[in-house]
Amino acid sequence: MIGNYKRFKNGGVLHVTKELLGNVDIFSKSDRIWRAIRVDINLPSSELLLIPRRILQNVEFASFVSEHIKGSLAMSNISLILGSTPKISTLQLDIKVFERNMAVVFNDHDVRNNLKQLKRLEIVNGKNGTGNSSHTYKLHSSNYLDILVAENVNLFTKILHGLESFCLTKMKAELIQSIVFRAEVMDLIKHNRETLQELSVHLDVWENKAIAGYKMPRLTSLTATTRRKGQETLERFVANHPSLEALDIAATNKLNGILFNGIRERSANLKKLHLKAKNIDVPGIERGDGIMEVDWSFLERMTRLKDFQLSRPQCKDPKWEVYGNGSSILQMLPRHQLERLGFRGIGDKMYDFWKFSRFFTNGLVISGERELRYKLDLFRGFVNLKRLSFNRCPDAVDDDIMRFIVSEMTSLEEFEVSHCSKLTDAGIAGKSEDGSDSIRNLKGQ
Repeated sequence: MIGNYKRFKNGGVLHVTKELLGNVDIFSKSDRIWRAIRVDINLPSSELLLIPRRILQNVEFASFVSEHIKGSLAMSNISLILGSTPKISTLQLDIKVFERNMAVVFNDHDVRNNLKQLKRLEIVNGKNGTGNSSHTYKLHSSNYLDILVAENVNLFTKILHGLESFCLTKMKAELIQSIVFRAEVMDLIKHNRETLQELSVHLDVWENKAIAGYKMPRLTSLTATTRRKGQETLERFVANHPSLEALDIAATNKLNGILFNGIRERSANLKKLHLKAKNIDVPGIERGDGIMEVDWSFLERMTRLKDFQLSRPQCKDPKWEVYGNGSSILQMLPRHQLERLGFRGIGDKMYDFWKFSRFFTNGLVISGERELRYKLDLFRGFVNLKRLSFNRCPDAVDDDIMRFIVSEMTSLEEFEVSHCSKLTDAGIAGKSEDGSDSIRNLKGQ
């Protein structure tokens, strides 16, 4: 019910759940300064009134994310809490809340005053978050609900004009709903374009070409999922924002050449680059057997890159190897400066993570000790790496590589080896030379 919340160094989270019923007086007598509150149940207002204002007045983060939060009673509770949190800077709302009449919330004078200083708004899908890994949420089919959702977003737009971060979960909606809701979201983004530093929006938003013309002079971070017909709009948006330092781009199928080239054009300034797609539809380097590999040489020029992740969902297309293999990408990366590195689905099924043919001009096949030395040399340069992930990369890590990572990569704090089938129990049990575990968090299959 109560636990540390690393976002706030000076306090934990007051987590209001069923277990809190009848025990609120315990917290009313506490001297703890709470920095965050999460409400996961539709509590009666009488129960919430037992939480003293001196607790709520220090809250900076409020979250209302639960299947239990529904109906007019929930709106009253949201209004009660938001009206008592003058220091609130981050608000997280379940998208299902927008299917309720929020007028009672916005008609409260204290709520409006407090929300005017809001810096971050997250509209999420349950507890799945706002990134491109979130599950898709589908609005109910109803013209009334469609209008109501749009009106609620419009109410936010009228109040919020200084947002620094806006995050919207992925949605799947009918066309009419999509048009109305998308228009209101666009207005919210437009009214905050001068202050936005972080934007996370997906799918339907990028199918409205108008967003490509929005100039956000302070924008540094963009997370986006796009279908095929939204990729050119997203490319123009990226091109218009040279201030971007973090890009997390996911394509529902192929990442087209226009968008990929646009990302490469902006890559020199990036500190974070995450890419996810089944394939990349772009001419690359001919490998010699008719398969074209993506040219990743632009990675060498990314002098600010700290975080790189490449993800490919499972795909039956035999041409999916256009991505290239792990060895080619690892060689191109600026290894000494990276702090986070992740691969997913590279070398899955019939293809190897390790292929060296491009780097040996005489077609020499390496194996055994020489092959191992080459693999270890590729890892050796990652002297500042804190997180390393190989998810669904079957042959990327074996016992020898595991022992090297544990003993040599001393900066590593988290290592994921899910579905690395060549790794045995002996490798996982490996220790560093002094007998201690150098990795704090190991995630296995």
